[in-house]
Amino acid sequence: TTKQMHSVRIKLKQFSYLLKLWQSKESDRNIFPFERTELQEIESKLGSWHDLVVAQNLLYNFFDTSPNEEAISLHYALLALKIRNNRALLLKEIKPLLKQVFNREIISF
Repeated sequence: TTKQMHSVRIKLKQFSYLLKLWQSKESDRNIFPFERTELQEIESKLGSWHDLVVAQNLLYNFFDTSPNEEAISLHYALLALKIRNNRALLLKEIKPLLKQVFNREIISF
C-alpha cells in the first residue's frame, strides 16, 4: 500500500544515515552487505513513486471539481492512465531492489 511504501522510504532514509555514520568511522570492516548508494537508489525510486501517488491524487481531486467537458476529461484521463502505468513500472523496479538488498546475509562479529 501507499502507507507501507512511504514507511519503507522513511526507514531507508534513516538506515542510510546510520550507515553513513558507521562508515565514517575508521573501520575497515563493513558489517552490512550493501552500500549506501544502493539504499539511496531505492529511496530515490520510492520518492519518484510517491510523487506519482501525490500527482494522481491531485488529478483525481481536479476531476471531481472540474466541469464535465469531454475534450478536457479525455486528456486528463490519459494523463491519469500514464501516471498509474509509471507507478506500476517503478514498483516493478523497486521490489526486486528491496529483495536484493535485504535478503543478503549480515556479517556478524
